[in-house]
Amino acid sequence: GAAAACTATLVTYPLDIIRLRLSIDPNMKSMSQVASSILREEGPKAFFKGLPATCLSISPYSALNFCAFDLFKKLVPDGDSAKGIAAASFMATLVASGTCYPLDTIRRQMQLKSSTYSNVFDAGVAILSRDGVGGFFKGFVPNAIKNAPNKSIQLTTFDLFKRKIKESTEAL
Repeated sequence: GAAAACTATLVTYPLDIIRLRLSIDPNMKSMSQVASSILREEGPKAFFKGLPATCLSISPYSALNFCAFDLFKKLVPDGDSAKGIAAASFMATLVASGTCYPLDTIRRQMQLKSSTYSNVFDAGVAILSRDGVGGFFKGFVPNAIKNAPNKSIQLTTFDLFKRKIKESTEAL
């Protein structure tokens, strides 16, 4: 899970940078305008600003989410039913999100054009000194409201389809 998430992130990361910049800069009107501005003003390396922090946050998130999901499926009543799988995936997503959110905050801070952080540790120390521990969790509630159902649906659908494929393969 961790390796797959990091590989997908590496491939799509420049789009994440463009999306972030487009959403915070009112002067930017299109993706191509943002991309050319980044190239002109910061160079191609700017498309990967914060990538180590992103891989550092996405890898444990994915690993923890998949592991917690399997564990919760065994612990929830009727964990093999669609309802049990959905409950397990929801709880796993909340655990993974809550645990890894500080790394996500660091990642987002490093992606900003104005970021002067030299590395993940530097960004973490700056956030802690500026905002305290709570600074690592700014925006957590809206993130959880969005991600918990989203990731739960993904994991539940994946697990149910995996089971159906196995059943149809065994039936053949």
